[in-house]
Amino acid sequence: MITNVTETIGALHIAGFIFRAVYGIIPVQFIAYIEYIDYVYLIIFPILPISWYLCKGECVISYIVKKLEDPNYVLGTSVESTDMLIFFTNQDDYYLFLSVGSLFYIYSIIIVNERIGCIIPKEHLYH
Repeated sequence: MITNVTETIGALHIAGFIFRAVYGIIPVQFIAYIEYIDYVYLIIFPILPISWYLCKGECVISYIVKKLEDPNYVLGTSVESTDMLIFFTNQDDYYLFLSVGSLFYIYSIIIVNERIGCIIPKEHLYH
C-alpha cells in the first residue's frame, strides 16, 4: 500500500518539477489566466529554497513520503527525494534530470519575469 502511495506522490512530484521547469517556455496562448499564474510562479520562486532551508535541506513532499514509510524518520536525515528516485534506473540519471530541470527552471524564471515586467530586479537574476 505504501509503495502505491509513494509512487503516486513521486509521479506528482516529478510532474510538478517538470511543470516548474518548463512553465515559462509554454506559449502564453495555451495558459488561461496567464498574468495571475505568472505572479504565483514568481512568488513560489523564493518560497521553495526557504522551505528547503527550514526543512534542513529536504523537500516537504519528500519528507511526507519518508514519514509515511517510516513514522520514526527524522527531518533532514536524508535529503534524497526517494519518491522521485524510484522512477530512475540509477542515481546518475536522477541527478542529470535534476540538473537539466534546474537549468530550465532558471530560464523559465527569466522568461516569466520579463513577460510580466520584471518583478525580480534583473541584477538578482543575471549576476
